[in-house]
Amino acid sequence: MKSKRNKRIVIAVDLAHTDGQRKLTGILHYLKSHRIRWDIRLKRRMSHCRPSDVDNFTEQGIDGVIFSLPSPSVNPESAETLKRIAHLPIPLVVIEQDGVLGEKDRKENIAFISRDVSYLGKTAAEYFLEQGIYKSYGFFGRQPCVRWNMQRAVDFRNALRAKGADADIFRASSPNGNYYGELCRWLKKLPKPAAVLVAFDDIALTVLEACASAKLNIPADVSVLSIDDDALICENCIPKLSSMHTDQERTGRLAAEMMTRLLRTPGLRLSEKLTNVAITHRDTTMAASQYGKLVKRAMDYIGANAGKRISAADVADRLNVSRQLLDLRFHQVLASTVSKKITEIRLANVATMLTNTSLSIKEIAAACDFSDSFHLMHSFRRRYGLTMNQYRAVETMEKKIRRTF
Repeated sequence: MKSKRNKRIVIAVDLAHTDGQRKLTGILHYLKSHRIRWDIRLKRRMSHCRPSDVDNFTEQGIDGVIFSLPSPSVNPESAETLKRIAHLPIPLVVIEQDGVLGEKDRKENIAFISRDVSYLGKTAAEYFLEQGIYKSYGFFGRQPCVRWNMQRAVDFRNALRAKGADADIFRASSPNGNYYGELCRWLKKLPKPAAVLVAFDDIALTVLEACASAKLNIPADVSVLSIDDDALICENCIPKLSSMHTDQERTGRLAAEMMTRLLRTPGLRLSEKLTNVAITHRDTTMAASQYGKLVKRAMDYIGANAGKRISAADVADRLNVSRQLLDLRFHQVLASTVSKKITEIRLANVATMLTNTSLSIKEIAAACDFSDSFHLMHSFRRRYGLTMNQYRAVETMEKKIRRTF
């Protein structure tokens, strides 16, 4: 009697990068822990899985595909490859390829794993705010900027603004890559201590070197947090680099689990959005202070209740500390007062509505519980240096620019 062969699964994952390596590790760990054996056909880069290669999958007896090669924004060829795979009558697990496939391409025998990438910026902002020691925040990304790079910057800045802080986004004046001197000057200009989020580990090395050139101490003057947590870079640079990652091993385990379900139960359509983010603390960031923890609790309360016209006394009562002590801690940590931060967060809510809605100024004033729209306009201009209409116009233009990256 002919023995039943193991399922023949193509795993298309970019192994040139740490994320891809972690995804494959997660897949293999799942198979090992569940005692599942697949006949794996590994495609480790886009050149191994071109559209023409997909035409041979049927002849090769492929039973399923897990696809996690670079998205079309990085390599346009991946969209055509993915669409060809979708037309094959085999299970397909798609990882982080948002918008490539629709229901017309495949209605069943498919699973989608997507990621809420805004959590990177939010997590970084919360991490820095929790330390409670920084007087300024900055973002450094690839120059010239690309769309995903700008999105990380915007998510980081918006998360800070929601807590009454803000981020200075570095933009090189020259597109030819000769921005090192500008970067040094930008780092020196940030009020100290400063916290800088870097778009990915490779370019974080440039930030560390620029800090050394500018005679800035890390992390006392500038704390640096990066994204990807590539151990090869982070553990071997000087100082060792703190970095965050999206737990791609979990992504791999989930992909293997979904493929197993699709193989066992034809006709399924599965979907899951991940938000998991982890930070590896090394030498380029500082630990949270007790003062900072108190201030963070206060800022969390202010952020949740700013629309209710709370006062500094209300915040102090909520935290069971004196108004004088709370203002002292705010001055030590943020060089500000509780009342100023309440106002800043209320104005940040106004700025968000200007950016994301078409409401009139009077309607926004009412929605944010400002009784006097003229007082709001005066306060807003003093905070942002622009009228509310000017701010809306600038943000609208920036949105259009980001869409072109």
